[in-house]
Amino acid sequence: MHKRDYYEILGVERTSTVREIKKAYHKLAMICHPDKNPGDLASEQQFKEISEAYQILSCESQRERYDVFGHGDRFSEGSGFETVEDIFNQFNDAMNGVFGFNFHEDVGQEARPGSDIRHD
Repeated sequence: MHKRDYYEILGVERTSTVREIKKAYHKLAMICHPDKNPGDLASEQQFKEISEAYQILSCESQRERYDVFGHGDRFSEGSGFETVEDIFNQFNDAMNGVFGFNFHEDVGQEARPGSDIRHD
């Protein structure tokens, strides 16, 4: 099943603030809440959908991951990556292990004693 875009579900722009996202969520939740629509399975499904969208977009790290990977990407769920920076750190660790250099070292900064030693 193809999931709809979370921003589309809530009717907000990708540049929206968390406050704007929260306002959109509350407006939609009031319309389709199961208590206001007893027995209406379509409203119940819509409420679940907007709740999921709000949960992701209202959390900075989850929103960042969603913005980069979208739904169901192999890196998005259970990969150990919390942010885009985590991906670059993992890449840096791999390159350091293979080629022996660090992409994140600051130029002109002296290496710490033992920084060239790695233990897995």
